[in-house]
Amino acid sequence: MADENGGALTTTKKASASLVIGKDFENFRNYIEARLGTIQKIAGEQMSAERMYRIALNCVTRTPKLQQCTVMSVYRCVLQAAELGLEAGNPNEAHLVPFNNKVKVKENGKEVERYQMECILIPDYRGLIKIAVDSGRVGKVDAYPVYEGDVFEVQLGDEPHIHHCPKFETTDPSKMTHVYAVGHLVNGMKQFEVLTKAEVDRIKASSKASSSGPWVDWRIPMARKSAVKRLYKWLPKTRRMAKAEALETALETGDFSLVDFDEADAIPAHFEPEAVEEVSTEPQKLQIPTSVPEAASPAAPAESTVPVGTRSDEIRHLVNTPGFGEVTAKDPDKMAIRISEITGVEVTVDRFKAMTPIEIQAVRKMIERQTKESEAAKAAQTSLM
Repeated sequence: MADENGGALTTTKKASASLVIGKDFENFRNYIEARLGTIQKIAGEQMSAERMYRIALNCVTRTPKLQQCTVMSVYRCVLQAAELGLEAGNPNEAHLVPFNNKVKVKENGKEVERYQMECILIPDYRGLIKIAVDSGRVGKVDAYPVYEGDVFEVQLGDEPHIHHCPKFETTDPSKMTHVYAVGHLVNGMKQFEVLTKAEVDRIKASSKASSSGPWVDWRIPMARKSAVKRLYKWLPKTRRMAKAEALETALETGDFSLVDFDEADAIPAHFEPEAVEEVSTEPQKLQIPTSVPEAASPAAPAESTVPVGTRSDEIRHLVNTPGFGEVTAKDPDKMAIRISEITGVEVTVDRFKAMTPIEIQAVRKMIERQTKESEAAKAAQTSLM
């Protein structure tokens, strides 16, 4: 059975948007599945609503704090991501982050304020880059941190230029001195923005969520994002880029009145977060599920158990996996960077060198799973044509 928009309907009781997800995912699944048609309509033909739903569900399944959020707040994030052309819960595009948000509720006939755990969509800096590149006006965007010891020179005037020679001696956030972003336009022109550590600290301090969440757990990615956001001001705008910019401003100020999303359900009534302890499951540690729980992805086939080899064997298998890229095991710096891109977790060179064979195999499984999902999404789109 399907709803009028093409979304799947269920014969169980009507799902509630106000309920907390909890450990029983039936209500959450019923609510989202009944609205897949709406999500697909917003996302367009280039994206799969089913895939977006599965990614969000997997993310909620793996993160206990997200299970304390309301169904509506997670659905709102999926809608926002769809309007931006991103996948909510995809670590390379947009993060689902739980916050204690101040809400107004009725108790004993009176309206009172209290804190309710709600899910907030926070686009990754790579998500903002994707939106810019998808516009067709930007060829690519690079964003890099600069650390103590790096050679870094900036020239302004009539021939602006950046010269950066990293030493790769540290990835300690406290040793970051600058962060910059460079936009390569399709017409051959370039734009860049440079932020000092002091400027990044001021941006962090002005954020509504400066004491918890991404600014605490993912300091360098948020610094990169700050540079990309500043670069946005100089890039040719599309409506989707303008929406992303407005969402970022709203997340910083708590004022969503200027966010122009097409779907009313995509706009929260109020955002006044309070610090939340442990908003994610140890994001600085490499924790990758070796298989997707059946409850989290009912359409995904069970993965077969693969024997774990030695560390050198698993690294060899990883670099030979289609989709890993042209990176060799002899270059630990690039290996760490590539694994960071795949997993969405910042992996230092030292952390890469300490990875166990099971963790390396888990990265390979993640690539294979992402490839299968991509192929399934393409097949689904083809069948609709």
